[in-house]
Amino acid sequence: PEQFTLQAEREVINQLDLPGIMRLEVLSPSRLGARVLNEAGGRTRVLLSQQGRYMVLKKVISACEEQFTVYRQACRQPGFIEQCSQILAELKGSAVDSGVLYECARSLSDDTLLKSKLHDISLLYHKFNAHLQDHYVDSEDYLNLVIERFPQSRFLSRARVWIDNFTT
Repeated sequence: PEQFTLQAEREVINQLDLPGIMRLEVLSPSRLGARVLNEAGGRTRVLLSQQGRYMVLKKVISACEEQFTVYRQACRQPGFIEQCSQILAELKGSAVDSGVLYECARSLSDDTLLKSKLHDISLLYHKFNAHLQDHYVDSEDYLNLVIERFPQSRFLSRARVWIDNFTT
């Protein structure tokens, strides 16, 4: 990342045939996010690492275990926490709310496997978000928080932003 930003600065100078740079900044996504939140507010919660996310999920799963219908046995299996983490990341990345999942489960008429799975996932998703609420932020919510704060950032107000070689 830091080496990449230095290399990217060199490439910009070479491609634009500039003698140097005065106001050009190449920032990694995490550095841009930190700068926006430091300036515009929003750095009140700790960003969870992947291991931190797994620890929170383990705690939430243990608390929900008796309420699960389908995943009561599966939640003790190796790899379950990692799979749940991936599912929650995909749901957040697709802007699917835990309440939407819950309502989908309720709207299904029969007691099907799908209904039970949606119930368990929506419960886990809701409890996970509730646990993060005041103290932590995961990478998906962090990105949304940064985007929300863009308009309040003075250094971005007259900036031109290019995003290159970024994948999630």
